Amino acid sequence: MYDIISQLEKTESGGSEYYKLQSLHDVLSKSDVGIASEELSIMPYYRTQDGGIYELYDFEARVYIAKEPELQTRILNRAAKQKLEDIDPVILNKLQECYIELCGSGEHCFAQKLLRYTEFVLYSKEIKIQMLELLNEYNRSQLLIQFFAYPYDRLTLVPEEFLPQ
Repeated sequence: MYDIISQLEKTESGGSEYYKLQSLHDVLSKSDVGIASEELSIMPYYRTQDGGIYELYDFEARVYIAKEPELQTRILNRAAKQKLEDIDPVILNKLQECYIELCGSGEHCFAQKLLRYTEFVLYSKEIKIQMLELLNEYNRSQLLIQFFAYPYDRLTLVPEEFLPQ
């Protein structure tokens, strides 16, 4: 199996491995990939000039395979609301961008949806403003990610032609 993650630019901090978000974006731009996990969480971070790591938990991507569409239910549960109209439009947009629902086998649109997520985070005005206010710095190239796969074996993103049909 061909592992896409091995192509990503990696960095370490405090004994943890991180991948550059821009690197993931670049790999996704060049190939279609599928997911070899039932659920995946992608947590973005910002690496400060002094090497500190700042977690951007509001922008965590949650990728899951669903038999039936359930995105609306997940968003309502996360926002603790009864109707989508009750959710602030900015928050609703963020939740819609950060939940990646794959229906059925789901692999066929995974790369496109993940690429959209990487662009959302890379070009987020909210993250830029937040980093400038909190840290007095911002550099898009300092955006990092970690992958958390379920089940807890090693996450593998593979070219679609290697996925089971």
